[in-house]
Amino acid sequence: SYTTFAYENLQLSTTKFEEELQVQVRVKNTGLLAGREIVQLYLAAPGKTMVKPLRELKAFAKTPLLAVGEDVTLEFTLTRKDLASFDETQSAWVVEAGTYQVEVGASCADIRQEASFIASAMIVEKVNRALV
Repeated sequence: SYTTFAYENLQLSTTKFEEELQVQVRVKNTGLLAGREIVQLYLAAPGKTMVKPLRELKAFAKTPLLAVGEDVTLEFTLTRKDLASFDETQSAWVVEAGTYQVEVGASCADIRQEASFIASAMIVEKVNRALV
């Protein structure tokens, strides 16, 4: 884009995750030209009992064309499947207990807003063993 954007007012629908979580962020065109921005949402998991990457891209959205000074609020939904990782010892997709960090920005190297929530351990989906 040939303009600049500010990310403001990151809000989570809850700080204790159960089934799903809504994430809202306001994006404002602070530049001199109209433009669009692609907003990326990353999730950083606790990583205490399972090996996980530092952060994972979970969602992204493109703003409509924003005039100079115009803003829009984007909304994302995180579900249990978004939090889950495969645990070989349980043969299941599980949500690890702990504090998760929601990060939004223009890229993983350009995080603009952060917020956190807590999740309890839960099994999302049990998987049957298959012959290899």
